[in-house]
Amino acid sequence: MRLIVTADILPDVRQELHAAWQPLGGLEEASEVFLKSAEPPSFIQIMGEALQWLPLLKVATTVFLAQLAKEAATDIYKHKQHIGRALTNAGAAPLRLVAAALKKARDSSPRRPGLFIGVPLPDDHFGTALSLPGDSEEEIASLVARFVVRVQAIEQLIQAEISAGRSPLGRVQVIPKGTEGFLLRWLDQEFGIHEHEVP
Repeated sequence: MRLIVTADILPDVRQELHAAWQPLGGLEEASEVFLKSAEPPSFIQIMGEALQWLPLLKVATTVFLAQLAKEAATDIYKHKQHIGRALTNAGAAPLRLVAAALKKARDSSPRRPGLFIGVPLPDDHFGTALSLPGDSEEEIASLVARFVVRVQAIEQLIQAEISAGRSPLGRVQVIPKGTEGFLLRWLDQEFGIHEHEVP
């Protein structure tokens, strides 16, 4: 798993994020991203291949989502309490750790950075990434769980596009669709827009 951050993310915030991920196998630090503009974006991004995400969070995600299904609590905003209870389950501890570490990193940064998780395709800088806009651990955990369940399908879809000579240009956006799947959206090398659903 690689941690990619913009230059404005303080060293203390990075160290805390590294420390929080140690029980999960740690993070490899990629180089800082320096963006030159009047107001450059600020972000924290964690990239890993499906074979890295699944061993790390598959069991925790399964436990978490099974608990939510049992309580019929898939809508984050209506059922935040149920989601919070599902996160307290011992089996969901790694997912809770990830959500808490990401939330703390965002809250500890002077500029509210974007949080992204993803796979390093078509490249390991932009990749195929899901934005985590939520303010609470419950919202972050819910999106991370949905991503982990579908990470293999997402990776296979983008790899098939690359193998067919249709490599995406820049980032592939992973956009939540309702309370279940995702919509993948990207530009091709001729600036055509492509979309594909991952249920």
